[in-house]
Amino acid sequence: METNELKSIAKKIKLRKIKVEDYDQIIAIQLKCFPGMKPWTLEQFKSLIAIFQEGQFCIQYGKK
Repeated sequence: METNELKSIAKKIKLRKIKVEDYDQIIAIQLKCFPGMKPWTLEQFKSLIAIFQEGQFCIQYGKK
């Protein structure tokens, strides 16, 4: 991979705190990674964010 390609990809990657609006995408990942596990409910997800405000991160690539 060329240096310019890596720079282009790096510009699209962002580390940020999760938000309630991320719920659907996070659940989709949960279902793929842990197919036998029941995913979080919206209430559980909101509680997770409220309790661990400084400790819940995601990697965003582009708009996903």
